[in-house]
Amino acid sequence: MRRIALLICLIALAAPADGAEAPPLALVPMLPLAGEPGPDIEALVGAYWQSYWRASGFYGFGPANIRVGRWDLDGDGNDELIILVEQPDWQSTDGKPLLVATWENGRWKPVGWGWGDEDCVFVTSEVIDHWRTVDAGNYLLRWTSRNGYERDRKPAPALP
Repeated sequence: MRRIALLICLIALAAPADGAEAPPLALVPMLPLAGEPGPDIEALVGAYWQSYWRASGFYGFGPANIRVGRWDLDGDGNDELIILVEQPDWQSTDGKPLLVATWENGRWKPVGWGWGDEDCVFVTSEVIDHWRTVDAGNYLLRWTSRNGYERDRKPAPALP
């Protein structure tokens, strides 16, 4: 009986509370494209940021302004795609625009977005409905069965 009680306590301590940070598992390298994007990435970015992709003007951006990372977030053996817009005019106090997409029916399908930084995108040990939580810096992107990834602002660090 004591072993069961100890096991329950250990599981409860290991699971993050709502809004709490999930322990990082691995850094997702967010790398610049090597040349022009393939037609799959071109279609995704062009559709998601239609008014700004390859546009001139203040908020316009192109291939040189995106960083790409890949990680199997849902454990199906296929990597998901994480895209970060590295354009100074798009940066906010929350970070830079970040898009998560999964490969479905021969194309990338957006499953969540948030804010992040290329040096702060981590896959965590937390898994919800087979999908790993992504720590993007100021936000945790947690899977929901209804809306895909949703942003959960991380609490501000406590001052000493």
